[in-house]
Amino acid sequence: MKAMAVNSYGSIDRLALIDLPEPTPGKNQVRIQVYWSSVNPADSKVITGKVKFVNSVDQDLAQIAKWIDEKRLRTPIGKTYEFKNLPQALHQLELGGVQGKIAAKIQ
Repeated sequence: MKAMAVNSYGSIDRLALIDLPEPTPGKNQVRIQVYWSSVNPADSKVITGKVKFVNSVDQDLAQIAKWIDEKRLRTPIGKTYEFKNLPQALHQLELGGVQGKIAAKIQ
C-alpha cells in the first residue's frame, strides 16, 4: 500500500510517498480504501515541527508543562495556582476574576 509519510521534522519537502505492508483488520475492525487525501495547514505545522505531539500519556503533561515554561505553547489559562492555594483559585473563578481557565500545579 502507498502512504505519504515523514520520518523527521523539517521542511515540507520531507513528505515522501512510501510503501507499507497491507494492514490486516483485527476482530471488530474494518479496512477501508482511501482514494484521495490531502495535507492541510495543521499537517504542515506538525511536519515542520511548529506543533509537536508526545507519544505517551505519561509524558503528555510533563511535555506540555515544559513547553509552557519555555514560552513555546500559549494556553487559555488565565492564572496558575499552587495546589495548596486551590481554594483561592476556585474563589477567583467564582468571582469571574480569571480570564480563560485556571490551572493547579501539582508536583
